[in-house]
Amino acid sequence: MKSTFKMLALAGAMSSLLAGEVQASTLIYTLNQSNVDSVLSDGVNYLTVKIEDGLAFGTDTNAVKFTVNILDGVFNFGTHTSYGIQAFGFNQAVGAPTLLDANIVGPSGWSGNVPNPPNQFDGFGKFFGATAGSGVTRFNPLEFWITGVAGDTASSYAAASSGNAGQGNAWFAAHVAGFIIDGSAITSGYFGGGNGITPPPVINVSEVPLPAAAWMLGIGLMAVSSLNRRKSLAT
Repeated sequence: MKSTFKMLALAGAMSSLLAGEVQASTLIYTLNQSNVDSVLSDGVNYLTVKIEDGLAFGTDTNAVKFTVNILDGVFNFGTHTSYGIQAFGFNQAVGAPTLLDANIVGPSGWSGNVPNPPNQFDGFGKFFGATAGSGVTRFNPLEFWITGVAGDTASSYAAASSGNAGQGNAWFAAHVAGFIIDGSAITSGYFGGGNGITPPPVINVSEVPLPAAAWMLGIGLMAVSSLNRRKSLAT
């Protein structure tokens, strides 16, 4: 019986230690605005932006990952072989940790940029951070990482752009190229989400404990199981 209570006490102690444990979170936003309003209307979900934190990348155990995805069917009028995302812009929330060019790690052939110069996305303002490729290195989905920034989370990179923005100051913007509209008269466009202090629509928010919490739960279950077994043998 004493050993069982020791296990319960250990589980309780671990619970106290891990109560303040960092939570890994996932945010998924939609980009539903276009700077090609004549043919691509606002209010249509064109892309999603998924931001995950608390992930391992190289030696960084708390990296942030972006996955930007063009939704199926939105450009079903035709595409070129080089169709995909050519650039993506994001911002930093007030008080977020310092971000440098080298902290933005994109696909091969892509580079990260933190002002100056500012990252202008046509119609959606100036963005604090951006990653971009060339006409032969477009991706869908686009995946890139922010690594080596202590204390950042998914919400560190969700804020509005600055400067003049004909479509409104967006929280995120993507340059998509290689589609075909009006017989190739229009082959690219910029897509954003959010307007000023209003964020883009969020289609999913999740927060899950890191693996250590599962280990703590296992100890608690073992202790309860041991206690029940001893009671059964005593009757």
